[in-house]
Amino acid sequence: MRSSLAQPSGELRALEPVQQFLGASRTAAGIFAQDRWALPGLLSLTAGVRGDQVHSDEGRLPEAPREGDSRALSGNLGLAVHLGPDTRLVLNGGRAFRAPDLEEQYLITTTCKGLTCGDPELSPERAWSVDAGLKGRPGRWELEAYAHSAWVEDLITGRTGQSTVDERCEYTYTNTASARIVGAEGRAAWRLPLRGERLVLSPRVTASWVRGEDLIHRERLPQIPPLTSRAALRLSGRGGGVLDSFVQLDTTLAAAQSRPALEEVASEAYALLNLGGGLTLDGEGGLRVLHLSLRAENLLDQGWKSHLSGTPGMGRALRLGLTLES
Repeated sequence: MRSSLAQPSGELRALEPVQQFLGASRTAAGIFAQDRWALPGLLSLTAGVRGDQVHSDEGRLPEAPREGDSRALSGNLGLAVHLGPDTRLVLNGGRAFRAPDLEEQYLITTTCKGLTCGDPELSPERAWSVDAGLKGRPGRWELEAYAHSAWVEDLITGRTGQSTVDERCEYTYTNTASARIVGAEGRAAWRLPLRGERLVLSPRVTASWVRGEDLIHRERLPQIPPLTSRAALRLSGRGGGVLDSFVQLDTTLAAAQSRPALEEVASEAYALLNLGGGLTLDGEGGLRVLHLSLRAENLLDQGWKSHLSGTPGMGRALRLGLTLES
């Protein structure tokens, strides 16, 4: 199957889908410096600065070359408050830069979204960001919590619908002039030694949430995942020739994405239950270590589909892993 787009001259450009952006090139150079200073009391300060220059060239049209240059100066400033031997609060702020990659600029191919096109005129992303985090190990606990917010100029996203590149493109990479992305994530784990540290019981849970908004049109950004959480109960041990062994029951939970972007479809909530185990053994006969694992995924054979996925997720599955190290 071949896809074609009109050139500015009106001629048609025909490309094999598997060749995507054949001949395109990208050259990037950067220089950065960073340092950390201990301040009086419980404080430390980290500061960095970075310069980038990126050149891209489509490469396949010598009679009408399309190329672009991007350059930026960015940096960050961070403050850490050491609240205890294993506990600290971190505050960061910075300016970030990302140039479009070759796929986002020059891709032309057929995908499950239809005729997918890059845009050679894409502008690089530039953002101001702030984040705060708390990390500590009080007693047998391991706790982490982070929150972040970014204000992005010319955010690069893929969108379905009307294309500014060519009317035949069904999915196009484009710039969102002004966007805000906020999110939070957390992790908690507990460690309970059993039988004099030979066995350890470890429950743990993680969660992440993200929201994005187009500040010009006051609408949700595309490709934003729903609230997702993972929980696990792990029993591990060692002894004899066993370097490590474990049995783990875990679950993945995803909330419904009931308010997707305009061109996206809402997705339903789902929960998956998995069970696995493994061994790491001292090797023999020239082998140093042997890793063996067995994992049953989606034990309840639950029907599910990730947000934005075009196909249903896998049903009940069994995975066997074997790794040898010499």
